Amino acid sequence: MLGRSGVAERHYRAERAVAADESVSWVVVDENLELHVEACAYLAGLRGAGRAFNTEKTYAGRIAVYLLYCRGHGLDWAGPSLPQLMAMMRWLVEEPMPSRSRKPGAAVRYRSEGTANAIMGTVGEFLSWCSLQGWVPPTVVNTLTQPKFLRYLPAGFDPGEDGQHRTIMARTIKYRVAIPGYEWLGSSSPATCARAWAMSSAPATQCPPPAPR
Repeated sequence: MLGRSGVAERHYRAERAVAADESVSWVVVDENLELHVEACAYLAGLRGAGRAFNTEKTYAGRIAVYLLYCRGHGLDWAGPSLPQLMAMMRWLVEEPMPSRSRKPGAAVRYRSEGTANAIMGTVGEFLSWCSLQGWVPPTVVNTLTQPKFLRYLPAGFDPGEDGQHRTIMARTIKYRVAIPGYEWLGSSSPATCARAWAMSSAPATQCPPPAPR
């Protein structure tokens, strides 16, 4: 595939790898099947921690999307700024997904805001893990979360004797999505809306709504 400049585009993707002992794992490779060392090390860490095979597969795909975005937009994957990550968040829901059909006229598919949240959550975990290895500056990881005080507590949540557990570290990049089981009401029921908002753990820094399609 050729990019706008006429130069062949480079890309990343998740691949299933079979070792000599026939064990199966997931890796992230580029168009030349070269391993992305840091991504593969992170996935190996998931396996070492006993994470499920399907979790490893899902995370590999999400990290590949992140690396693809960074390469396509000229970003250093190990040093993104908060505005750059927010721009990716918007791109995830505004950019059409690759078609699964080779037939012309196939329906255009888009990611949901919930899917975008899941991808960026994995990106945050990946960058945080890489920071522990010295591959990502701590300043990058510090922008991913911020303190949030829980005024309304979920059922069964232990606030601590002095309420010390009410302050959590919430993600700074996240779409506000409705929670199953809660009905979003109008201004006539502010208490219900406030409780649903608190349960969503939505951070103060929100991505703007995606552009109309």
